[in-house]
Amino acid sequence: MKKLLKKLTAAVLVATMIMAMGVTAFAAEPTTCKFTKADGSELKMNMGTGMIDTCDLSDGVATVTFKEYSLLFYKGSISDISGSAVIAWDGETAIIDMSTAGSGGIAGVPVHLTFSFNMLPPGMSNTMDARFVCQ
Repeated sequence: MKKLLKKLTAAVLVATMIMAMGVTAFAAEPTTCKFTKADGSELKMNMGTGMIDTCDLSDGVATVTFKEYSLLFYKGSISDISGSAVIAWDGETAIIDMSTAGSGGIAGVPVHLTFSFNMLPPGMSNTMDARFVCQ
């Protein structure tokens, strides 16, 4: 009886491992999208990803939904995004053509962001030139 139980346990473990490997093989590669400074350097305080709710990259086009960002008692959101790569913007979701990403030796496509904050944090403008990067 013990031998049967051991064999059954081993068979279940093997089947579980095979199924897990199969699911992993078909899983889409994760996409990380973020904003960087115009020169490609990272933004501080999670600003590069903090306002992005979801990002779907399909056929070189990113569909990005934004969310409110909070840092201490500051709350804000992106109120406008523009640039030659921005196909559409409805106030919450942007569609960005990533096909020109990487041109000029810097990852991503250039965009211009306008922020709406409840209070403007010290040393921060409410607009900035940035790059949108999906990897």
